[in-house]
Amino acid sequence: MKKIIKTKLNKFRIRFRSFSVPCWLINMLLGIIPLFLILVWFIFRDSQGPYHNKMMDPEYIYLLNGVVVNENHLKSDFYDCPGTPMVLYTGFVERIFSLFRNAPLLEDCIQNPETYLNAVNIVSIFLLVFILYYGGYFLYNRTKDIFTCLLVQSSIFAFDIVHYTSRVLAETVILFFLLIFIFQVIYYINTNSEENGNKSNAAVMFALTLGILTATKISVFPLFFIPLLLLKNTRSRLIYSGFAVLFFFIFAYPVLFNLNSFYKWMKSIFLHSGRYGSGDNVIISLPDFIQNLKTLFNMYRIVFYFLSLNLIVIVGGLFLKYREKSSFSNKVYDAIAGLTICIIIQTIIVGKHFALHYYLPVIMMIPLNVYLLSNVLIDQWPFRYAKTVKDVVFLIAVILIMMAMHRYVIVDTRIRYDIMRKRGKTINYIRNHPSDMSLVFNSEAWNPYQEMGLWFGSLFTRKYRTLFIEKFNEIYPNRYFYVDQWDCFIDWENNRYRLHEILSRHDSLLFFYNRTGKDFIDFIPTAVSSDSISQDIIFNNNETNEIMAKIRLTH
Repeated sequence: MKKIIKTKLNKFRIRFRSFSVPCWLINMLLGIIPLFLILVWFIFRDSQGPYHNKMMDPEYIYLLNGVVVNENHLKSDFYDCPGTPMVLYTGFVERIFSLFRNAPLLEDCIQNPETYLNAVNIVSIFLLVFILYYGGYFLYNRTKDIFTCLLVQSSIFAFDIVHYTSRVLAETVILFFLLIFIFQVIYYINTNSEENGNKSNAAVMFALTLGILTATKISVFPLFFIPLLLLKNTRSRLIYSGFAVLFFFIFAYPVLFNLNSFYKWMKSIFLHSGRYGSGDNVIISLPDFIQNLKTLFNMYRIVFYFLSLNLIVIVGGLFLKYREKSSFSNKVYDAIAGLTICIIIQTIIVGKHFALHYYLPVIMMIPLNVYLLSNVLIDQWPFRYAKTVKDVVFLIAVILIMMAMHRYVIVDTRIRYDIMRKRGKTINYIRNHPSDMSLVFNSEAWNPYQEMGLWFGSLFTRKYRTLFIEKFNEIYPNRYFYVDQWDCFIDWENNRYRLHEILSRHDSLLFFYNRTGKDFIDFIPTAVSSDSISQDIIFNNNETNEIMAKIRLTH
């Protein structure tokens, strides 16, 4: 009897091991996370409202710089991030989209900026879905491990990363190529040295991805160290380093024509404690740095836990790595070392110039870190059901990431819908009471008037701003914008005015402002006495402290 049972069990094990997962099931599993991404994106986009009412920076900057590269045969004067890949991508989508509309691109984009921003965002989400699905499928063909593919796909949902999918900003391109980068790393780790005879190809592909990433946002440069340690010989590393620099300058080509300004900007960022070259004239302000690290730890504690585990593995690897091991396990150790360096440098950057979006590469690498550490543990302590345990760990990691993201979506969308409801009163009033004359006053990064977004975005087109001025004046005549630092109003051509000069040219003005707790008179330049101005409040949104007023000179 025992022999019969044993024989049956052996036959079952043989059949189970030879069982192959049907293609339709693989496709279905690989499609779950991309489809879920579309659902989450739709919720975020619906709760956000118009871009100019939520954020003008950097949406309208990329919108108008995309028009510049279309109108000037790829010439651009924008290199702030440097951000060139995002400018080119936005311009490409605008050009394709304009083919389906019966109007010149420049004029149509100025009249309907939100339509074009929505088009760019919709294309972005479908590109992300494409990368997630086909990246997973490509990786599955290499690893034959569906749980690894699902783990990598879940990178898009780590913490609050998913909210970037509803916006038009540099992080849009970074999401594309960070996903590609993670797929590349795992694919390379799972490639045998015999199969990967020409390591130059891998070096060039890593360099291409990194070049585009750093040309989009130079703060992601710590990723450079992951392929540098993964590649196995000096020749490959030199090829990788050289091509990474080359691709950076190719994809950030405006920098080449503004090297002196770019150098001064980078120097200012390095030598000043604040963001964008602001703050004290010290490399790091220690009190601020420590406080920023505390904030970062409280928000992303899990990253520091992984960093500690990585350091333990690296120290252990100093003693274990040079034993007889496979190429796979050596690559895993090298990837952990590179990722650890990346996390440390990226943490220092965020501690110095505190902005959570600078931490995006580290957050997205959490699933990769889970993959690497799991393989190290199994490699060091192999046991009978190691593969099953690893699959369970990956599945649990995916579930935890999705659960954490779900809580974030619920909380964030409630806040977004509430803000949109409050600001919607002002937007509805403006739509139902159009006026030929508006004087827009706002120092924040949002405004109910889309022309405020156009004016703000046009400032970053620099010497190519003249492309827009004629159409601005034609489509939105008699618009003036208050600039705090100059304490005056300016028009589309950046001519400066005092308020009495504008009032003398018009019978009355429609004035929008939203400074909390202060009256309009407090913000009038001192050149005009408050006694000489009449103000009639025609709309007051108490929930947002937004006021519409008609103003005129009394004499």
